[in-house]
Amino acid sequence: MKILFFSPHANINQHAIPEILFAEKLKKNGHEIFYISCQKNFKNICACMYAEGITDNSSRALKNEICKSCCAKSKEIINQFNYNEIKISDYISSKEKKFIKEFLQKNSKKKLDAIWYKNIPIGKFAAYEFFLTYKINTIKINLQYKKKYLKHLENTLISFLATKKIIQQIQPHGAVVFNALYSINRAFYENCKNSNVPCISIHNGIHKKYRSRTLFFTFNPKLNFTRNTSEEWKSFKKKKLLNQEKQLVLDEISELRSGRDFWVYSLAKSAEGEDLKLKKNIPDNKKIVTVLLSSFDEFYAATCTGFLSQRKNLLFQNQKKWINFLLNIAKQEKDLYFIFRVHPREYPNKRESQMSSHKAYYGKLKKLKLKNVWINTPDENISIYDLIPITDLALTRTSTAGMEFLYEGKPVYGVDGILLTGYPAEFNKNFKSRKKYKAAIHQIKENYVNKKALIEKWLYFSTIFLADWHQDVWSLCKRSYFQKILYKLWNKLNYSELRILIHAYKTFLKRIREKNKPNQYLNKVAFYFEKQLN
Repeated sequence: MKILFFSPHANINQHAIPEILFAEKLKKNGHEIFYISCQKNFKNICACMYAEGITDNSSRALKNEICKSCCAKSKEIINQFNYNEIKISDYISSKEKKFIKEFLQKNSKKKLDAIWYKNIPIGKFAAYEFFLTYKINTIKINLQYKKKYLKHLENTLISFLATKKIIQQIQPHGAVVFNALYSINRAFYENCKNSNVPCISIHNGIHKKYRSRTLFFTFNPKLNFTRNTSEEWKSFKKKKLLNQEKQLVLDEISELRSGRDFWVYSLAKSAEGEDLKLKKNIPDNKKIVTVLLSSFDEFYAATCTGFLSQRKNLLFQNQKKWINFLLNIAKQEKDLYFIFRVHPREYPNKRESQMSSHKAYYGKLKKLKLKNVWINTPDENISIYDLIPITDLALTRTSTAGMEFLYEGKPVYGVDGILLTGYPAEFNKNFKSRKKYKAAIHQIKENYVNKKALIEKWLYFSTIFLADWHQDVWSLCKRSYFQKILYKLWNKLNYSELRILIHAYKTFLKRIREKNKPNQYLNKVAFYFEKQLN
């Protein structure tokens, strides 16, 4: 059967290598692989550029270097593994280029949700990584950002128009895309769905230690946001973890606490600990309430693009209203000390350099003259693990950090639990009445029900049970020189050494081809995928 891979991000090894391993598994099972490559069609901006620190404002020369590398690596993948190459450029005619230009001009002043192509909300689809990159959570964007957004809209249109033709010509039995949430990937995914072609969205695992060895997969990316309410979880939580399963959970927790992982926002626990109370002049007789705030651009991006449903009848319509409610309690409850923990993503961090649009808002909060309130912003470099020991009660709305407080034996009160996607809301003590919520904060109870075993089950379920294992291909490079070269490929490419790097990449792909063991890995995802093929 013909399997179509949408693979325009060859320069991102964390995308390309899992795609190769899955493609090789399917090829071993007798399927024919068709590989869609970019070939500089998204040259204005793309995920590969963002991954290398290149922004919309970067020079054309820098962007071209990324394109050169991406094209070279894509060529090596196709040659090494003998895939059928499909170039997006072959499916975008001068007529379509003219249409795209006119479409952008016609829609340049519209709100994102008002930009449609036929019956497709293309304006929303194009906004996903744009929202994440610039930490935006509104469809009303100013002219400065609109110019940047239009580049994403152009890419999404190119992807949509080209892949629609490709699907019509190839007539694939199934399709594969890496993370269907992203704009150009979403365009491909929607075309597959509209053509009744089963399209599986794959994604690297989320286990901090075994991320590079596990793969998530789904035919419906919306399920990524509903695992905590799924029937699978309801069934799984009744089981007892085996010793080896529990060890995998402990590995995850250890990596979280270390703060080493690129995807972990918080710092590792410092030596200060209890000294924080002294440092912040928090009286010993006050109960400490830690309020765990979220970065809402991720939630907004998923909602705006249709992967999360709009929620009504919430206790608090947004985070600011929740904060204001709690500040009013702080003014009345002088026996309580409130720490408002601003999410690290709101400020520049090891993953992103962009400051969120909420900076001014948090700046105003810090100027409040409330002696029992501390607005803990990321620039203070305080680890969440320094806050846990001194906390008597944690409050969360959508923050996954609530689970870490629960694991350490701290009570956590939740509101609007329907918004929580990072862990089951049932772990928290939840409130649907502002009056009862306020009263519970006033009278913090010590009789905490230990959730440690349940949290460990959830961590195993969400990081390992729902994933599939693939071969640790990075262990194939043993020699120190080769490892150094691949380290550059994995992190920041030195483009002055592009020929050397591509040669190393070619050698690496050859080792994968020669030493890959498709019979031993990815059996779950292959079985799941092949059952759905037309």
